[in-house]
Amino acid sequence: MTKSTAIITAVLVALSIALLVVWYVSGLYLVDAPLDLIVDAFWWVVIAACVVLVVRSEQKRRRAIRTIYVSPTSLYSSSTGVVACPDPSQRPATMRRMLDSVSYDYSKKPLPDRSEFECHYVVTTDRFEEGEDASTEGVRVWEGTVDTVIPGARQPVSSKAFKDARELSAIVA
Repeated sequence: MTKSTAIITAVLVALSIALLVVWYVSGLYLVDAPLDLIVDAFWWVVIAACVVLVVRSEQKRRRAIRTIYVSPTSLYSSSTGVVACPDPSQRPATMRRMLDSVSYDYSKKPLPDRSEFECHYVVTTDRFEEGEDASTEGVRVWEGTVDTVIPGARQPVSSKAFKDARELSAIVA
C-alpha cells in the first residue's frame, strides 16, 4: 500500500470514528428503529466502496507506470526515462531491466521530444514477476499487451496480448 492509499484509508477510518462519536454523543444510539440499521449498513457500504475506488485507482496508476513506449532506437517509460536500445533483439531484456528498476513513486521523467522519439509500439505490462526460470530470461510471469502505433499520429493500429518474454520478443523484435 502506497503512502497516498494509506492516508486516504486512514482519513476514511477517522471520519467513520468521528461520525460514530457524534452519533453516540447526540444520543441517537438510544433510538431503536429499523432506519438506524439501514443507515449504518449504507455507511459501511460507502466506506467499502471508497476503499475499493482507492485500490483500483492505485492499480491503474501502477499499470501506467509500467507502460513502455518503443521507438526504433530507444525505449521510454515514465519511471526510467529514455533508454537507448538500437538492437531490436535486445528490447525485451532492456524492458525487463526497466521494469526491475521501477519505483512506484510520484516522480515522472520528462517526455521525449516528438521529433527525436518516434513511437512504434506501446507495451503495457499487466503482471510482472521475477523468477528463476532460465528459459524465459529470468522472468517467471510477464503478461500484458503490445499496441502497434502509427508513428506520426500516435494512434494504435492493432493490439496483441503476450503471456511471456518469448511472445513479447516475437512481437517487438
